[in-house]
Amino acid sequence: MAVLVVATLVFTLAELLHTAPAASLAAGAAPAGLRGRYLAVHQMTWAVGQVVAPAGFSALVSFSPPLLWAALGTLLALAAAGLLRLAERLPAEAVSAPAG
Repeated sequence: MAVLVVATLVFTLAELLHTAPAASLAAGAAPAGLRGRYLAVHQMTWAVGQVVAPAGFSALVSFSPPLLWAALGTLLALAAAGLLRLAERLPAEAVSAPAG
């Protein structure tokens, strides 16, 4: 029970630390005329993940638990590589803290 509580607290803290900067980055990366579209796509990607992940993870863990971890590791590596590549193309004001 203690492990579950600690895991839930860690997940909640991570989500709190991630939510505001992610939305701010999505808004800051968008050209002014396309900001609504960027924010809609940003929100839709999270919604799709919340729908697809439970079914996908359940299927993987029932097929082969090590395959689940391999898939998660692969997805994490792809996301990290994509983020590093994307960082070069983002406007400087979108990825840096405001002055002052």
